[in-house]
Amino acid sequence: MEGLTLAVRLEQDEAELRATYTIANDRRGEPIYLLNQLQTEDAFSSEIAYTCWAEDETALLLQGETPEPEDPLVQRFEPEVPGATRLLPGESFSATVRAGLPLQEWNAYQDPDPNAPFDRVRIDRIVLRIQYIVESATFYADEYENFPGVYQVNGSPVLSLGVAATLPSPTVLHRRRDAFRRFA
Repeated sequence: MEGLTLAVRLEQDEAELRATYTIANDRRGEPIYLLNQLQTEDAFSSEIAYTCWAEDETALLLQGETPEPEDPLVQRFEPEVPGATRLLPGESFSATVRAGLPLQEWNAYQDPDPNAPFDRVRIDRIVLRIQYIVESATFYADEYENFPGVYQVNGSPVLSLGVAATLPSPTVLHRRRDAFRRFA
């Protein structure tokens, strides 16, 4: 979208991939809500991203909403909704997404599963995608009382901004062969 920029720098060692990103809101007069605060067991974090195989030798890291699984056995009673960071015009936000290596596919409804059957897939490139909602398109936006700076947001449309980058060296992704629903 016009007025938003996203840049990423990738680093890796034998154990971890780090994707340091900055997103800037250069839109005039309109705040946005980045859906970049994924739920952990007891809080929110902008240092994690859902991961899936995208195509060829590319993995997708997503901060945002993932589709609900088609398998009713893995659906939850409530949809998993990420928290949001409010970004005013002229502001920028930076974070580092950290992912253990080899990369594991997971989403809001299916955690990494070391027992799921998988294929080892070579990955040379990462696409980082961050979803957001423009403030004028929100139905609801309120800061969580116990998590300052993290907002509960609902609105439509949910938009996304993405950037691709080549890894410093190839790595491996465990592409699941179970009922995992990719979001690429």
